[in-house]
Amino acid sequence: MVDPYNDNSKNNFIRWLQINHDYVIDYLRLINASIDVLSLSPRAYMILKMERLLLVADVFPLSVAQLSTYDLSDEKIAKEISSHCFYYLKDIRNELVDFVSRMKQKQDNVTTESEIEINPEVLLSEEVFKTDFLNSLVDHDIPIERFDLTTRTYNALKRSKVNYLSEAVKLYPDGFAELRNVGKLTIDEIKLKIEEQALLFAVNSKKTVIPDSEADYVSIMKQEQSNVTTESEIESNPEALLSEEAFKTDFLSYLVDHDIPIERFIFSTRTYNALKRSKVNYLSEA
Repeated sequence: MVDPYNDNSKNNFIRWLQINHDYVIDYLRLINASIDVLSLSPRAYMILKMERLLLVADVFPLSVAQLSTYDLSDEKIAKEISSHCFYYLKDIRNELVDFVSRMKQKQDNVTTESEIEINPEVLLSEEVFKTDFLNSLVDHDIPIERFDLTTRTYNALKRSKVNYLSEAVKLYPDGFAELRNVGKLTIDEIKLKIEEQALLFAVNSKKTVIPDSEADYVSIMKQEQSNVTTESEIESNPEALLSEEAFKTDFLSYLVDHDIPIERFIFSTRTYNALKRSKVNYLSEA
C-alpha cells in the first residue's frame, strides 16, 4: 500500500494521486477549487483561462506534455502549472486522504441492495431512469441492424415496425408479448439487447443508484456543480475577462515581453490602415 504521508520521496505522493485519480478529481470538484489557489504566474494563469481550464479538477489530470500543447504555452510553463498543482494537492493532503478513505470504505460497504440497483432490469423499471435513457436516444438512436440479432428476432421486430432501440425500449418489459409471432426466446433476446444498452448508458452517465451512505455526498456534488454557473461562464468569456481590471493588468504585463505586432492578425485593409493611422502598432496598444 502506498503511504501518502511518506515524505521520503516526492514520487510516493504522486503514486498515491495516480492510484486514487478519480477520487481526487471528485474531491476537487466537490470543493470547487478554482485555479486561483495555484498562485500561478500571469502568463500561466492567462493560458489556463484562455483554454477555459478554470478549476483545479480540470488541470490535475493533464500531463506536462498536454499542457505544453496549448497556445502560448511551453515546457517551462507546463512544468510550472503541474508543480503548483502538485504542491496545492500536498497542502490539502489531509482532507484528500480523509475523503478518499471514506469513499473507499463506503465502496466496500456496498450491499446486495446496491447490487440489485445496478441491475439493468431494475433500472428500466424506474420511470425516471427510463425517461432519461429515452431522452439520450433522441439524437443518438440506434437502428436494430446494429445489434447482433438472430434472423427470427430481427424479422419479428421489422414486421412490427420496431426499427430503432428507442422503439424497443418503449415496449419494455411487457409490450413485446403483443407483437405478432413473437415467442419467449425472441422476447428474451430483445430484452437482453435493451438491458445491455441500458447498463452502458447507466455507467457512462452515472445514472446508477448510489447507496444511501453516499447520498449526502452526491447531493453536495450536484449542488456544487450547479453553482459553477454564471461565474464560470463569465470567466470563460473573453469580453468579461477583459472587463476585470486584475486580468487586464496581468494580460498587459504578459505582453511586455511577448507583444504581438498587428501585422500578425488577419484584419481587413480598412481596419489595418485605421490602426496604423492611429499609431496602434502592437496588441498591447489596442
